[in-house]
Amino acid sequence: LTLAIGCALAGPLLSLVGVLGGGVHLVGDSSSGKSLAQLIGSSVWGDPGIFAASWDMTKGGLEIEASGRNDTLLPLDEIKRADPKRVQEMAYSLANGQGKGTMTREREGRAKLSWRLLTLSSGERSLSEHAAIGGNAAHAGAELRMVDVNAGTRTHRAFDELHGLAGADFHRLLTVAVAAHHGHIGSAFVEKLLASDDRPGLLKDFAGIRASFVEDNAQAGRVADRFAVIALAGEMAIAYGLLPWTPGNALADCQLLYGEWLSRVGSGNAEDRQILAGILDFIDKHGSSRFSDVNDQTPDTKVFNRAGYWKLSGGKQLYLFNKSALVEAAHGYGLSRIIKALEGAGAIAERGADRKRHAKKYRVPGGGSPWLYVIDPEALDGEGASI
Repeated sequence: LTLAIGCALAGPLLSLVGVLGGGVHLVGDSSSGKSLAQLIGSSVWGDPGIFAASWDMTKGGLEIEASGRNDTLLPLDEIKRADPKRVQEMAYSLANGQGKGTMTREREGRAKLSWRLLTLSSGERSLSEHAAIGGNAAHAGAELRMVDVNAGTRTHRAFDELHGLAGADFHRLLTVAVAAHHGHIGSAFVEKLLASDDRPGLLKDFAGIRASFVEDNAQAGRVADRFAVIALAGEMAIAYGLLPWTPGNALADCQLLYGEWLSRVGSGNAEDRQILAGILDFIDKHGSSRFSDVNDQTPDTKVFNRAGYWKLSGGKQLYLFNKSALVEAAHGYGLSRIIKALEGAGAIAERGADRKRHAKKYRVPGGGSPWLYVIDPEALDGEGASI
């Protein structure tokens, strides 16, 4: 709930502190409290029944909804209603803040829609899991623009404290409250912001909060920016007397949720994690059907659509990928990008004799000496354990 309110109040701050748009995606089982959090966030700006939106629309419709909520919040309920084939593209569009160029019936250019806001999404599946239903590989960029927050594993599923109420009573009380009282704090927050008119002070405050969100690469930095501006909005509303919370509460909650995200995805580059996880999954699925023992000089006639071979070395089973299978396993990343990720994880177990090539020639059953990429799956598992 703290995150939802901070998300809503952060909209007017984005352009002032130089943070790009993006979103937070609440992931949890049905009836865990995700929709209630969205109702609370929506109530910051208006009647939740009218202000809230849904993923069930075209990309063009989504752009219209976003532009109509510029500098505020776009709540999107139930990601399962979005088109799986386009959901990642829609996440990019929401974060980038610019619609697609169109033409009038007279073939004249129509002005592009634009916006800058945060999206508060929800669903029982993550963005990448929903995209996979349509056969699309997860895009690291889309996942960073719509970052997953677990909304089902707190003390009371999405909530830490029910204030002495049963879950159903807590939900009902807040639902009735926001139906009667809404649209107050958002406009009051903007009035206070305009009255203070202290851009240098605002930037200084943001820098101070941002410094408390630790990151080790630019991609995590983008997510840290988002949690930091949400925390800033909450702390400013407390200082303005608009929220009856203890100073520091909004910051502490955002740090907690950011820390949970960081520990879940692990450190390092998101594309590296996806490449390594893809190759490990490929081995799990096809290790016994598309690979055979490279030292067995009798060709294995049971292997169709061969991906390579395997060998035992030092108590480990290494997988010798041919080039096309390696690219297939990494879901369409280019070979040079795949090699970079494998090198970073220390997963290339053997190289050519000159040590300059990342592949090694092997004499294989049935004749021939192809170049094969020797992969240690244990190194992949060590890098991707938190995925």
